[in-house]
Amino acid sequence: KMKKFLEDKENDEQILRDVTRTFPTVQMYAKKDGIGQQRLRRVLNAYSIHQPQVGYVQGMNFIAGYMLMHACEEDVFWILDALMKKPKYNLSEIFANGMARLHLALYQADMGMKKVAPKLHMHFEKLEITPILWLPGWILPMFASKMQEPALSYTFDRILEGGWSELIRLSLSILVMNEERLLACNFEQCLEQLTELVWLQRNFNERLINDGVTAIEGRLTEYDLSTFEYEYCGFDEKATEVQNVLLPENVSTEMLTGGLILLAAGAVG
Repeated sequence: KMKKFLEDKENDEQILRDVTRTFPTVQMYAKKDGIGQQRLRRVLNAYSIHQPQVGYVQGMNFIAGYMLMHACEEDVFWILDALMKKPKYNLSEIFANGMARLHLALYQADMGMKKVAPKLHMHFEKLEITPILWLPGWILPMFASKMQEPALSYTFDRILEGGWSELIRLSLSILVMNEERLLACNFEQCLEQLTELVWLQRNFNERLINDGVTAIEGRLTEYDLSTFEYEYCGFDEKATEVQNVLLPENVSTEMLTGGLILLAAGAVG
């Protein structure tokens, strides 16, 4: 019981810190200890207690925080629960110990980019830019910490309808729609684009996202993504080799979420 109490207390302390950093420019969350922050804290604490094997991990705050702008606490709790445990999404394995599904996402994104944007894949390989430097900061919060409205609402709808595959497909479509500018960038410029500048485009809207997904969906099918998953999960030796390259052992969840830009800046510096 004491161990459980300490775990819940530790989760609440981390949640409290992250709640104050969630959508700070949105009126609903701008006031410290305001109604919005209280609601978000309750949802995240409730989930961490409901699913202690997952608990609370950075990134969940943006997912729940965004949904709370559109739904009540109870609905958001159950949607979050469904996103975590339903096979269609299975996001719990991104956040739980080992982050197994994040390893898979890195592999699927790498192989998918090689298929739909081979020039960009070669450019990234030359610059030694692997998905670990950009993908976690996109998918752990389901783009909510990066993307602005109305594009974010459209993106959430697509993920809720399409599940895990749509999350990967959307990530690659964003790369493809920015391929020309990324090909013209060096290492430092690419990281700046991927972690910040890509998301500040004024024309980043529903139409642009839809065009990007449409442009790749014929070249990156559900079968392709399933094949990548089989390759990754079916061949332990190959999967371990790829995992060690794409996700070093000393990279923590915290570095992947809230500290991703700092991680990139450190690599540049």
